[in-house]
Amino acid sequence: MDRSMNLPRFFLPSLSPHSSLELSEAESHHLARVLRMQAGACIEVFDGRGSRGVATIRSVHKNSTVIETMQVEKAQRHRTTRITIATSLPKGDRQKWLIEKLTELGVDRVIPLETERGVAQPTDNALERLERVALEACKQSRNDWLLQIDPPVTLSGLSQFTEPETVKLLAHPYPVTKSKKSGENRESDSGKNEQSAATAVVPGLRALQQWLPQRLPDEIIIGIGPEGGFTDEEVDNALQNAWMTWVLTHNILRVETAVMMSAILAMDFVSLP
Repeated sequence: MDRSMNLPRFFLPSLSPHSSLELSEAESHHLARVLRMQAGACIEVFDGRGSRGVATIRSVHKNSTVIETMQVEKAQRHRTTRITIATSLPKGDRQKWLIEKLTELGVDRVIPLETERGVAQPTDNALERLERVALEACKQSRNDWLLQIDPPVTLSGLSQFTEPETVKLLAHPYPVTKSKKSGENRESDSGKNEQSAATAVVPGLRALQQWLPQRLPDEIIIGIGPEGGFTDEEVDNALQNAWMTWVLTHNILRVETAVMMSAILAMDFVSLP
């Protein structure tokens, strides 16, 4: 399919070639009421799982649109490693901005984190709004994979459901040191944690090579804390569950900045040449 055609784009969860299919009410409303498209026009459809195709509008009604698909093709994936961002959500419109940009970048999954210092509660209504934002961003950016938004979970809860081979990175502004006697995190006199040889510290993209396996993992999960950061207890629990601390920068970043920086660095590292 020639992407240069730049046809209006619509989401269709079940996509098959040479089939008569019906758009959802929301997609039909956008087609008929916003774009004012008529029968006979061509559109692009995608299923959010990598398949896309061209279709012809057969009929347009008040709340439904019937289309006839033509060819359907599978988009090429430029990396084999899934990128998951587990993050405490920021307030207000910054949530929308975060989801929009992660969708444009092509991140695979977002997991809202429930943290002790979190400032925004990931309610069911909030998650539904973010799913709509992800869909619109997917259409606008012509991304063929829809961002998956999971139910909220704590950092310790997330650790219990990850595969052993999954690489888990905890974005933390300071290196962490472990007390040899108690195993607890220890702060230096300056208020920053001191670096320890027992804990992997990643100052940037190049250091990813120091502890990632030679074969790229199937998934990388990056944990981002709230504006106040993870508590010592949350960091200690994460280290006990095989998370590795990642120092993105020595500056203190806002949540959405840390999310964007970590996603771009990780995706660039695992992308195919």
